[in-house]
Amino acid sequence: MRTTVILVSIAIGLAASAGPRKVLVLPLDGNAPAAQRTKLNASIVKLAKKDLTGEVTAGDTTFAETAAAVGCDPQNAACAQTVLTTLGVDELVYGTATKDAKSTTVVVKRERKGGEPKAQTVAVGADDTAETELEPVFDDGAAAQGSGSAAPEGSGSAGSGSAAETPAGPRPRPAHGVSFLDTTDRKVGVACGAAGIVMIGVGIGFWLGKSSIQGQIDAHAIRTVADFQDLKRLEDQAADRALIGNITFIVGVGLVGAAGYFFYHDSQNRPTVTPAPVESGTGMTLVYGGRW
Repeated sequence: MRTTVILVSIAIGLAASAGPRKVLVLPLDGNAPAAQRTKLNASIVKLAKKDLTGEVTAGDTTFAETAAAVGCDPQNAACAQTVLTTLGVDELVYGTATKDAKSTTVVVKRERKGGEPKAQTVAVGADDTAETELEPVFDDGAAAQGSGSAAPEGSGSAGSGSAAETPAGPRPRPAHGVSFLDTTDRKVGVACGAAGIVMIGVGIGFWLGKSSIQGQIDAHAIRTVADFQDLKRLEDQAADRALIGNITFIVGVGLVGAAGYFFYHDSQNRPTVTPAPVESGTGMTLVYGGRW
């Protein structure tokens, strides 16, 4: 049974016209308390709206949730580009807030079309929104270097987080899709299709051979016993070639049909992520489809 599962709903403001550059800010992943992540999310959205050009919108789902819906590994550096492209935005802001016994480590990342990714790591206390420490990651004019080293354990307190720019490192080459033969169904389908075409060609070849012999039969003399014996031999050859041609042609057609089945089966099992408007008209829903 074909099922369509709504995995994630992402609110994205849609411009009425071609509109400005679109920036989507996703909520933080991580194990930090919900109240703290809410404050940090508000600060990140505030900084994005203040420092970034274009239309800045806050999303409803975290980067990990969105990556799962799109079908990429959030730990893979190229996944951010996949999410950005799928959502149709120009820039993606996301990150994590991870709490340990003494402080919370906040990592904010920016993925941009046509630009290098940026990241900022900050250690904060329970009530710190870290706006000052996180602001460098939104400053495109600043040099890509930290304003200090990351705060050691135990130093995090309200308003005392120290920031460090996380080196982006060599930008990975984004994946440009997968191999056409990425599933067993496709491999078997290609093999069946190729074999089917060959068998059809062989069958046609035998039919042509039968037709040539039939021409000899039609023009054969029938004056002597030897003529009749030779004619019988030619008729047997023609019958054999016709039979082999029929069998190989039918087998070829069957293999081509099997190839079509395997490609159809593959298409039914291949997951898809399709953007669809939400009822309010102010956002977008990612619909994850497939067969289970």
